[in-house]
Amino acid sequence: MKGEKINVEDLKNILEGFGIEFTPKEYSELVKNLPVDDDGNIYENRLLDGVKSFNGGKVDVSNLEKVLGKMKIKFPDNKLKDLSQNLPVDVFGKTDLHKLLKEIKKITGEKVEAKDIHKTLKNLGIELTNREIWELLKMLPFADDKKVEKNDLLNHIKAFPGGKCHVSKLETILENLGYDLENEEVEDLRNHLPVDGEHVVMALGKLSSSHKTCRCVHLGNFIISDY
Repeated sequence: MKGEKINVEDLKNILEGFGIEFTPKEYSELVKNLPVDDDGNIYENRLLDGVKSFNGGKVDVSNLEKVLGKMKIKFPDNKLKDLSQNLPVDVFGKTDLHKLLKEIKKITGEKVEAKDIHKTLKNLGIELTNREIWELLKMLPFADDKKVEKNDLLNHIKAFPGGKCHVSKLETILENLGYDLENEEVEDLRNHLPVDGEHVVMALGKLSSSHKTCRCVHLGNFIISDY
């Protein structure tokens, strides 16, 4: 289903009706990247896909339920409060759209089939041997459909005593595991990690952060701290 057709001239009012605000520059950039046909029309679902993948726009945190409904994002009502509390907001009570979507993905996650675990981790930059994959599979809380929540998978990876990760994907790996480090901290970590060859960090192990005054990243027997 592609949804109804929307003319680009009506786009600004429609997006405002969704509860999403764009600066003139952002709006111009968004329209430029949307798959609009020769008649200046775009299907609603393609518009929503374009908005969701666009790095811009703001929404009012007090208006989340309406925004999610308009964007056809299914989100459990009992987690709406957690969502609003976890979002970074400006002085006007607004948050960046891409940060909202990122937080939604973090809370709801997605399901991964048992047969796709190895591929999913590899795409994230994390490599496990066949034996390590087997050990991990025995630990994961699979549902009856033989799928596991991606968030549960990542939480188990944090505590898993094995695996390797690509140095080039270190920032993305940390972000996927829920750690928010500054660029300088990521670079410092990268410089201290034991490397196997040029690209792979030895012993992914347990990855964790500590309290406000000290960040610690545990990789196997290695503990790197930044005071």
